[in-house]
Amino acid sequence: MLVKILHKGGREPLIIDDATLMIVEDANGNPVSLACEYGLPGRLGTFEVSHCKDPEFNELLGRLGINKTVIVHNLADDLKKPSNLPLAGAIMGG
Repeated sequence: MLVKILHKGGREPLIIDDATLMIVEDANGNPVSLACEYGLPGRLGTFEVSHCKDPEFNELLGRLGINKTVIVHNLADDLKKPSNLPLAGAIMGG
């Protein structure tokens, strides 16, 4: 598997041409995405690609020997639009 890592500022990309597993982590070291190649090195293989919102993501992490559980929570689901807040009607004249 060929992995290209692009840098800010237009520098030359880092290219890894013999990778079999790529894990993208957030700033806290939590995996958020991965790509894994199965098959013989140097030949066309089978790829499995997943990200943290996929229902099977934690299962795939476990199969690959990564002992972490990722929980995704969309904060937008918890936030209300300003017009739906209790005081918004009073402040906006409603």
